[in-house]
Amino acid sequence: MSTDSTIDTGVVAGSRSGSFFGTLASKISRGYALRRRRAAFARLANLEQHILDDIGITRADIDYGMSLPLADNAALIVRERAAARRAGR
Repeated sequence: MSTDSTIDTGVVAGSRSGSFFGTLASKISRGYALRRRRAAFARLANLEQHILDDIGITRADIDYGMSLPLADNAALIVRERAAARRAGR
């Protein structure tokens, strides 16, 4: 007869799932990734106009992308906006 009285909760000790600290770490990591992605997008503002013309976006597109909520992927939204403009929509 075993004297082990532990209950299997499905959570491995030290794992991130299901714990307060794991959730907190996940949210911090996601926030950091979103800020890093937005900072990369913001660097477009430093490009010269002829390069933006080659890419197919305008400074207004960059301003619009920077005004979007952080959780939105500004690069994808601006790409779709520029494609729609080129298509004449």
